[in-house]
Amino acid sequence: MNIVILGAGGAGLSAAKTILEDEPSARLTIVYREDCLPYSPVVLPYYIEGTLSKEGMCLLSGRDMPDNVDLVQGREVRSIDTAARKVGLDDGRAIGYEKLLICMGASPTMPTLPGLDRESCFVLRTLADADRMLAELPERSKEIAILGAGPVGVEAAVALKKRGLRVSLIGRSRIMRRLFDPDFSEAIKDILVKEGVTVLLGQHIKEVRGVPPRGVVVVTDRSRIASDMLVVAWGVKPNLDFLRGSGIARGESGGIAVDEKMRTSADHVYAAGDCVETSDYVTGERGINAIWPEAIAQGRIAALNMIGAEVAYPGGVSRNVVNIFGTPVFSAGSLIGDKKTTVTPLARVRYTFADGRIVGVQIIGEPRRGGILAPILKGATWSGMRCVRTLATPPEGR
Repeated sequence: MNIVILGAGGAGLSAAKTILEDEPSARLTIVYREDCLPYSPVVLPYYIEGTLSKEGMCLLSGRDMPDNVDLVQGREVRSIDTAARKVGLDDGRAIGYEKLLICMGASPTMPTLPGLDRESCFVLRTLADADRMLAELPERSKEIAILGAGPVGVEAAVALKKRGLRVSLIGRSRIMRRLFDPDFSEAIKDILVKEGVTVLLGQHIKEVRGVPPRGVVVVTDRSRIASDMLVVAWGVKPNLDFLRGSGIARGESGGIAVDEKMRTSADHVYAAGDCVETSDYVTGERGINAIWPEAIAQGRIAALNMIGAEVAYPGGVSRNVVNIFGTPVFSAGSLIGDKKTTVTPLARVRYTFADGRIVGVQIIGEPRRGGILAPILKGATWSGMRCVRTLATPPEGR
């Protein structure tokens, strides 16, 4: 069997591992755009703050690959011909396949603001992004402004503050508003402020002005924030420009539309990860759930179906965990419904209910390991919960 995998992130590597476990003689070609060994982007903040080496980020080495796996690094996918079953690359090559898995991930979105194309503006999505940022820090950066108060913006603020820089976090609304209720967002803001991060919320950003020689000023309706470097954390969009002319359908969210077996609208073509539209397990709504654990799960489901198994993806659960100067904050599932909150000296836990069933959880502090998602996935009731008081001390460190 000749299988081509586009992308070497969580979905692509999970799929490759699954295929090789069940079909060790399968011929795999893994194509990805970065000119380095596959790594985990989840840990980029630790690399930025200096507590993790580049080697520690790598998910595999060339020695890990058997002879029947071909890693094609540093190449862009330009086209897919589903009739001929070929993938066109930017170097002119056309790679044939029997089965194809698309897991090309996503790229940062940029707000339409004057000035954001300046060399002092940075994003944090890839190792190359991180290296570019780190290369600039020793030369000129003491003041850092971050646009966006979602998980990426918050993690960047923590990492850069731990490097001894002065950090301003600028947001349109509240901290991680899609993940936490207002009072939990406020508590997270308090942790950031206590550690020295300047948090500016409710800001309507108008423009970014250059300040010679290489600084910037972020202009909002309420303030002007001067900085040596600007980090933009405004969300992501799927990497799917190469789909033009392929006939592969996209969903309303912009991601590749797949069924429960991760099959696309094209025969012999599957998709997984941050570039696909799937169903939310809790709400049933279709959308892109661009998180690492779901990419791994989707990659495995896709791989099993590609090699002949009949396995259905049950839908994803939106979730995220961020370690803020040693205090973990966690959110999973929905924010819509009735609430039940418990507070101890060690943590605050809130469950969200719909029709008497738990559909979401928010935690500030460290719960005992294991079982956080189980109540949501099993539709537990409050009377059936046992883990609310099983809390442990937050770990030291970040």
